[in-house]
Amino acid sequence: MLFFPPTALYEELRLKLEEYELLLKDSLASVIKSGIEDEVIRTEPVEDLVTAFLCAADGVMMQIHYVSDESFKQTAETMWRMFWFGISV
Repeated sequence: MLFFPPTALYEELRLKLEEYELLLKDSLASVIKSGIEDEVIRTEPVEDLVTAFLCAADGVMMQIHYVSDESFKQTAETMWRMFWFGISV
């Protein structure tokens, strides 16, 4: 539905998704800011860290449709380990 929405619903779906994404980004930014303040996350622009996380998560979530459950679990764990390695202090 997100990749190929019906033409008649495209704009409505886009606006809803945009609204949801703003809420998600705000929530993630809050968590990341706390991590920076607690000195467990590197001091980087919060918006960059949010974007990096969402891109990594989007990639992993695409995998759920194409691979076995075990492979998906391994991919998700690897993504998180590497992502955390990159942002942690």
